[in-house]
Amino acid sequence: MLADPDPEPRYVVAGSTLYCGQKDLALRMIRSAVDDHFCAYSGLQNDSLFATLRGTPEFVALVDDAKRCRDTFLSKRSESPQ
Repeated sequence: MLADPDPEPRYVVAGSTLYCGQKDLALRMIRSAVDDHFCAYSGLQNDSLFATLRGTPEFVALVDDAKRCRDTFLSKRSESPQ
């Protein structure tokens, strides 16, 4: 799963992975998705599958990085074409 070039499935499967008790693998999958520009800021904040991770330092860092990813995307999208 981590080798899939599409980051979205890594994010989606991370929830199921966490539900099955694989916290470290789930965090790695989310990190990989965010690092590959899947800016899941809202999802990380609201998805009930990630409730057990909220408040952990690793998850807080992921949410911060996802917000930066989203903000960068929105900034570039709003730039005028040159």
